[in-house]
Amino acid sequence: MGESWTQWVAEKSPLGNVYPPFLIDISPMRIVPKEVRGNVLVIGQAGAFPEKTLIATPESRFGKLRPGVNAIYCCDTIYPSSPEAHLDIPCVNTICLDEIPDPETGTAYWELSSSYTFLRKVPPDFFDVVLMFRVVDTGTQIEELGLTREIASHLKKSGLFIGSGGRLPEVVPRGFYSPLELVRSVRLTDFSGGYPFTRHTGFVLRR
Repeated sequence: MGESWTQWVAEKSPLGNVYPPFLIDISPMRIVPKEVRGNVLVIGQAGAFPEKTLIATPESRFGKLRPGVNAIYCCDTIYPSSPEAHLDIPCVNTICLDEIPDPETGTAYWELSSSYTFLRKVPPDFFDVVLMFRVVDTGTQIEELGLTREIASHLKKSGLFIGSGGRLPEVVPRGFYSPLELVRSVRLTDFSGGYPFTRHTGFVLRR
């Protein structure tokens, strides 16, 4: 496939405005289908949930999960952010649970909470991939709040953290993403999804 996977999905997309632009914006990251698989956590999907274009099929209008995607978990602090409005699969609200349930194939689990609150309920070595795109202060969260350390402990061995955001260093210092390993990084447009970014960068990190 000469074009990137996300460009191909954008061309197949039956949905307008938000979705193809999101996919085209992140296409320089060269994400491939095998990187988004298994148990997937989506952080910050908000009301539009553009990340569904990476986990669901164009043929189902992004309502059914792609083959290889087992179950998804979603957390966000913005209302409304439930996947129920976007996916034609069972959706379970976990806000009142002390621990998140074991994944049942073809199910979405979600709650209105920050990733830091949500991850306290998650056992170690749980997710195959974490997605978190277009967060204005990603670099600050990594540097000051230990975002990658929080995520790393809940990733399976060789699991991936795929995302994009602003305020990332122009030159990334050694150990910045620790304990995760940088697989690839690419600069993206600094105006994306209606938000102005500073040094908007896409990244793929591996445990």
